[in-house]
Amino acid sequence: MIFHWKPTEYIFTPDSFTYKTSDGQIWFKGYFTYQEKIYSGIDAVEILHQYALSEPNCNYNQFNGIYSAIFLSNDKKNIKILNDRFGFRPIYYYYCKNELILSDNYWEVCKRLQIINLDEQSILELLKFTYVLEDRSIIKNIFFIQPSTIAHIQLDPSTGCQMHCDTYWNTDYQPSEINIHEASDRIKYLLNKIIQRYQTSLFKPPKKIGINLTGGLDSRVLLSLLVQNQVSPASIIAYTYGHPKADDHKIARTITDHLKIKHHQVLYGDEFYDYFSLEVIDELTNRIGYTNYYSQAYGVNRQTDKYAESDYLITGSDGFIFGNFINLRLLKINTKEELVRYILQSSGQACTDNVLKNGITIQEAEEKIFNQIFQSDTLKCKDTISAYFNWIIKNKPPKFLLSPFELQNEQTCVLLPFYDYEFIDFMLTLPPEILMNQNAYINTAYEKIFIGTEEWMKQIPVEKRGYPKRKSNQIFFLYRNKKIFTRIKKKMWFTIDYSFPFPAFAFFRKDQAACLKRIQKILAGNSAILSTKAIQKSIKRKTRSEHFFNYGLSTILTLLRIEKKIDTLKIDHINTGDAGKK
Repeated sequence: MIFHWKPTEYIFTPDSFTYKTSDGQIWFKGYFTYQEKIYSGIDAVEILHQYALSEPNCNYNQFNGIYSAIFLSNDKKNIKILNDRFGFRPIYYYYCKNELILSDNYWEVCKRLQIINLDEQSILELLKFTYVLEDRSIIKNIFFIQPSTIAHIQLDPSTGCQMHCDTYWNTDYQPSEINIHEASDRIKYLLNKIIQRYQTSLFKPPKKIGINLTGGLDSRVLLSLLVQNQVSPASIIAYTYGHPKADDHKIARTITDHLKIKHHQVLYGDEFYDYFSLEVIDELTNRIGYTNYYSQAYGVNRQTDKYAESDYLITGSDGFIFGNFINLRLLKINTKEELVRYILQSSGQACTDNVLKNGITIQEAEEKIFNQIFQSDTLKCKDTISAYFNWIIKNKPPKFLLSPFELQNEQTCVLLPFYDYEFIDFMLTLPPEILMNQNAYINTAYEKIFIGTEEWMKQIPVEKRGYPKRKSNQIFFLYRNKKIFTRIKKKMWFTIDYSFPFPAFAFFRKDQAACLKRIQKILAGNSAILSTKAIQKSIKRKTRSEHFFNYGLSTILTLLRIEKKIDTLKIDHINTGDAGKK
């Protein structure tokens, strides 16, 4: 879908997701639950048209799902845009007084720009986080509709384009006095309710249900709930990808063998060299490189043809999002400045070397990012904990963790039970001591879900964390101690973390010569933003750095290929006579 408006020009190219109504057209992608029933397609459009787009004081939180909707009036003068809380179905746009471009395809917006340049702030953020923050993208003046937004746009040839956006939901952390046992009961109830809703509305035989199965806890929780809710193992297909030496494969295979369910395993064998292949990087950069480094789509991209075998795909991506982010240090933060410093420090640094040609150092870049985050609307909450959760959930999942979401959705319908509104809202009421380290969630798994016919799940270790411990009627993992031991072991014996979803360092260690040859091919040529000389020095100096190859180098290669793509688009503009001012 593409919409392009100027005072003297109007282009709207609908697609199969566009539906006609009595007073206009609605473009809709995704699904939502309304009054305990799941809607998609024309059924969802009719609900939105009747309730969401007509009522001025509508409660948009009642549309619980993953979706985006655009309403275009018959007179072509009014547009409304509505998306879900988390922005997993992105809408991209360019906007000024005399022009508006809207599309669900990033490059369709880009191709219509008269001036195409990289966004300097986004470059700094990519090198810091591996993903771009807020509503920005890697190309200047192309933006995202932010999560939980209702946007109002008026188009008039005489007065131009006017756009106003309202946020209908922000996280609000209100800890209650609930104890861990009451919390576990409620968590199980809510997760069962979500799966039962899928079962009633979607999982009608002979539908095939896919699940991304890892060595972690979240996917086996979901798998157990499916089985407990009478989803036949014969209708389930599991998907696992990663390095052959990763614990994920061994653990996932143990589970699928026990349940006798079909299992697709993608193993990174000798063909791993394509991780540094120019063609593969270009393909993945084209898919997600405008907000994220290409590595994030590497594993998912290898599964896309297999996903087509499933009618629905359940994924525990990022699991329970808040428990891993709250800690004692965060609870002691009182000011906005302290909070932003904490965000920067806890996020690490993807590229730790000064590789920018403009001479901006890592320290200077961090100050620029600090100022940008400090001014962010996502931090405008009643307290620092709520502000932190709000910043995390509106940046990390849509821009980073679930950026390959659309790759999966091209083949099947992806369901995200851990992003259910009611579930998230309840988790935001847990007191810190049982929210921290996922305590309530872990207790739910081992005390309420892995019981009866699923008791055997307790005997399978969790990847990176092993087996849980019990103390004072609570179940927990000694995750931090295990993590520290792993770091010491890596330094002493120079071992590799094969559990990493895209282990670039493992690839590099196996055959440095082959990898370097491919990397040098990408570094060839001039870059206006990155110093090739500085990058070459980093590669020579950091042949033993897992962090550099898994994060820093992958981010650098993404930027280089995005720059080349933009150069190509500029040439296309010139050749078609649409260049404008450069």
